[in-house]
Amino acid sequence: MYFLPPEVQLDIFKYLDFNQLISIQQANGYYKNFIYEFENQLARKEFDVIRLLYDNKDHYTFKLEPKFYEFQLSEQLEKSGKLV
Repeated sequence: MYFLPPEVQLDIFKYLDFNQLISIQQANGYYKNFIYEFENQLARKEFDVIRLLYDNKDHYTFKLEPKFYEFQLSEQLEKSGKLV
């Protein structure tokens, strides 16, 4: 299969599923690089569920109160604020 052009090799690999591609990658260094190069065009593993684990122990919730701050603005910042 080495003698085939890369486009034809890619078309052949498109018929393989994810597990078959992994097996080929593990068995052959040339095809490992080839599959890595074209991975966005080949089969990928599909996940049925994604679970996000949430632990509330390390998280804190607090309410922010609005405050007025006495900042001194430079003339340049004042001008740029007026343009917005």
